Amino acid sequence: FLKKTEIKEPEIHSSLQSKILFHHLLYTYHTINNDSKKGSQYLNELIELLEANPNRIKDDPSSYSTALNNLVGFHLFQKNYEKALPIFEKVKSIPEKYGLKQESKFTIKLKLRSYNIELEIYRDMKNWAKGIELIQEVSAFLESNEKHIPDIYLLLLWYQFAYIYFMTNDYSNSLKWVNEILNRKFETDRTDLQSYGRLLNLMIHFELGNSFVLKYSVDNTRRWLTKKKEILPFEQVLLKFFSKISNAPKSEFKILFGQLYEDLFGGEKPLISENELDYLDFKGWIQKKIRKSSK
Repeated sequence: FLKKTEIKEPEIHSSLQSKILFHHLLYTYHTINNDSKKGSQYLNELIELLEANPNRIKDDPSSYSTALNNLVGFHLFQKNYEKALPIFEKVKSIPEKYGLKQESKFTIKLKLRSYNIELEIYRDMKNWAKGIELIQEVSAFLESNEKHIPDIYLLLLWYQFAYIYFMTNDYSNSLKWVNEILNRKFETDRTDLQSYGRLLNLMIHFELGNSFVLKYSVDNTRRWLTKKKEILPFEQVLLKFFSKISNAPKSEFKILFGQLYEDLFGGEKPLISENELDYLDFKGWIQKKIRKSSK
């Protein structure tokens, strides 16, 4: 294991590389030992050191972007979104500021990763207006670099778009992006995200009052889930619910949503974890529907 006593501070005239390595090791050491305050101190010093040597960033931009992204991760863990957001502007400006090729694999991946995390921040903050504003920029970027976008980023970003629009009750735009996911055959391991996209699709069709399409989509979703993986207990409950409500009169909605809430969250251990709710807030949606049905 790494020991602090083994990490010697470089001499004042030591090379830039040794100073970079020193700060990187101390950041890693304190992070491993759960001293986030000290870790962030050395990480900030590392970023300052790199920014004082722009030629080094030109030669190795990945080290600089990694350091910035690590600092973003630190602020996100602290839920300090206001400090995280300006760092994204630094990350996104790297290609232009340091004269890098705009269409290289590195610069495209750099922007894609930043866009995805920035959208997650707006989602966590429930700052839907900022999220939608950013969607315009991101979708234009995806369109202009269509041939160079890895499938995994298309899936991540299209899902973010669909979810943010859903949360603003813009179901038509939400459906537009969900359909992009459904109509593309993704060769990726993120079957979880594809599953959320299909469940979100059911929620959208319910909101749009598309009873016939909803019933058809439930069958399609069940077939897809059965083919791709084992259907999870909460997915079984949701499929059964959407199948029932697609044929039910509005007078029964309150009872059906109440039973759904009980089935998913009424036991000692909820069927849906907090991590899963981060991707798709079934709990908040069901509670909203119960309140609406009570009016």
